[in-house]
Formats: sequence, C-alpha cells, structure tokens
Amino acid sequence: MPHCPYCKQFFSAPEEQTTHIRQAHPSETVFVCAQCGASFTRNTGLVAHMITHTGEKPFGCNECGDSFARKVYLKNHMKTHSGEKPCVCTICGMAYPALSALNKHLERKHPFERRINLQLNDAISDYKNSFYDPGIADRYLRNLFMTDYPSCPHCQVRVQNLEEHVANCSWRQGPSRF
Repeated sequence: MPHCPYCKQFFSAPEEQTTHIRQAHPSETVFVCAQCGASFTRNTGLVAHMITHTGEKPFGCNECGDSFARKVYLKNHMKTHSGEKPCVCTICGMAYPALSALNKHLERKHPFERRINLQLNDAISDYKNSFYDPGIADRYLRNLFMTDYPSCPHCQVRVQNLEEHVANCSWRQGPSRF
C-alpha cells in the first residue's frame, strides 16, 4: 500500500500518493518524471525510476540468467538460490527471502492483521525503545486492538486464524528463538 514518506499517510493508489506529495509537500519534491509524473527527492531516485519506462534490465543473475531492473532486486533474487529466508511473518512464522514476498503473504493471508500492523508501526517503534524485548511491545499493542480474536496459548498474540498461527508459532519452542 503506497504511503507518503513525509507524513506517513496511506493511499489506495500510487497516483494518489504522487498527487498528495506534489500538493502537500511541494518543497520536498524536486525531481519529477516527465512520462508519468512520479516525484522524487533525489535525482538518483528519478534515474532508477526511468528504467521502468525503458524496460532495461542491466543486472543479471550468474546462476540462472534472470535479469532485473535494479541491483536490489538481483540481491533479493540471489536468496532464492542460497535458500536464505530472513523475512519472517510475526503472525504465523512463515519465512521468505525478501520483504516484498513477506508483504504479499501478509496481504493474502493476514489482511486484517496487516492493516492493524501498518496503523501501529509508529506507536510500536516508540514503545520498543522502552522494552527489554521489542516483541513484548508488539504483542502488547496488538492485543489492545484485536480483542475480538482468540489468543495463542504459546505467545498470547491475538490472531484471526488461531489454528494456522499455532501451527507455525515460533514461541512453541520457547522465547529463545527471537
């Protein structure tokens, strides 16, 4: 879901985000794409964006030959070859090689929890600094807003699909996994 990098407001479409940034933060927008109107605070952002219009994919994988428009996309792709999965869903414990894959999982499997998560991100970051274990802050804040859902017997997180969460709950093995 697109959001404003300056005031964190969320939008249902990228076009709404671009319009908002131009109108609400005109001094922040310096570089604008002549083809689609996307705006960037740095020229490097605009240069990287222009590849989306040309279709150029200069970053190639040495193992399988796939090509990518950005170096970060290739870096994430390489994790599929190594088996590395550093992005873990805090709701059900599923692991993914890239944040984009985790976000797709959250959109499909946990839409309600994801919406709550997006709304609480700022509050959680404030609370995390005051807790010894940041996971405690996550669970505490989510439990405040998800009172209609059952809580996990292992970690006490309230979730919509308790069976799926319990099957993958990382706290079944004890809190030392965090």
